[in-house]
Amino acid sequence: MRLVVIFLFSMSFAMAQKPQAHKYWEDLNQNDQKKLTAQPFVNNDARDFLYDSFKASDDDRTFALLDILVKAKGQSLPLYFFLFNKILKPADGALAEVMGTYCYKMLHNHPVYVIRYFGKIQENLQNRRSLENIYAKFLAEEFYFEKMGCSEIKEPFGTFKKHIRSLKSYSSSPDFKRLTDSFLKRVDFYFKNITP
Repeated sequence: MRLVVIFLFSMSFAMAQKPQAHKYWEDLNQNDQKKLTAQPFVNNDARDFLYDSFKASDDDRTFALLDILVKAKGQSLPLYFFLFNKILKPADGALAEVMGTYCYKMLHNHPVYVIRYFGKIQENLQNRRSLENIYAKFLAEEFYFEKMGCSEIKEPFGTFKKHIRSLKSYSSSPDFKRLTDSFLKRVDFYFKNITP
């Protein structure tokens, strides 16, 4: 009996130590997506934006939604990350002017999740490069503004790179290291080529 208990305990410990695969909105089937959006912790504006009941703009409602999306936790992360990218991709005008700060916050709060997503969509290289470029350009601009002293963020680009490279995933996963270095190289390229 004691042997069985020890075996079950060791199996549960081993399962707990096994890294969980990152779930993204696209990984969920339609039924799971509907269940998730029906959860009470899902913000009503997030739900409205998902179902096209309102469009992102340079207004307080959109900014409040972006503040919620970048702070996603737990079960809300797949949906909120998906919605963030849905706002990010077509952002222009006054909305685009604030997206660098929000890209920074999303990456700062969820660096492994975001960077692994770039790797996930690599089967469609055009989509991957497009999304990586959008993040990279917005971040480069924001780090430029930070350098000029006119940004909401107060972390220089060099410090941000050190933060990302200090993650456990960076040192323990060659694939994550490759994705991270590639992404940071893009940000660096755009940062160095900004003309005032």
